[in-house]
Amino acid sequence: MRSLLFVTLLLLLCVPVFAQDTPRVELFTGYSLLRTDDQTIDLNQFGLTGAATRDATTLHGWNATLGLNFSGIFGIVVDGAGGYGKIDYSLSAPGLSGSVGIKTRLHTIMIGPQINLRGEEILFFVRAMGGVARIDQSFDVAGQKVSFHETAFAGAAGLGLDFKLSDSVWLRLLQGDYVVTRFKEGVSDKNQRSIRISTGLVFR
Repeated sequence: MRSLLFVTLLLLLCVPVFAQDTPRVELFTGYSLLRTDDQTIDLNQFGLTGAATRDATTLHGWNATLGLNFSGIFGIVVDGAGGYGKIDYSLSAPGLSGSVGIKTRLHTIMIGPQINLRGEEILFFVRAMGGVARIDQSFDVAGQKVSFHETAFAGAAGLGLDFKLSDSVWLRLLQGDYVVTRFKEGVSDKNQRSIRISTGLVFR
């Protein structure tokens, strides 16, 4: 009984110390690289026959995350990201063939739980999120700009590793997220899969 009481008191004494070491809010901001998959375009919906593909590409941009910690282990994160670049579309149909590079802007905003494993100078985390994505694309035809956009579901699962630079600033050495979007955009596979790699600074 005395042993149980001693352990209980020890845990109660440790809680305030642990709470002081765990920041209530964390803000990450940095660079991100998004590698998209390739997709087959369904030409039947346009009344055409033949083959069309959307090539895999790399979009460069930013990533920012606001984290709210409820304990040293569990928290909630709100993640926003933007990727920018050009995606090549190739077409091979009777009397019509070629490729065109389409300027692309892809933005996502997601929220979800994050599990943290904290050390004195290192932090490892895993997370899962859901939210929305918006894609804006444009290209020029005979001197005229053609543009279109779409908003759809987005989900992601990822992990990352932070290193301490100072009490208030940490380095996010690597963050990797597997991102799934569900744009219709004429593709045969309704799930678009991408890998996002991010790095930057975490402010606590």
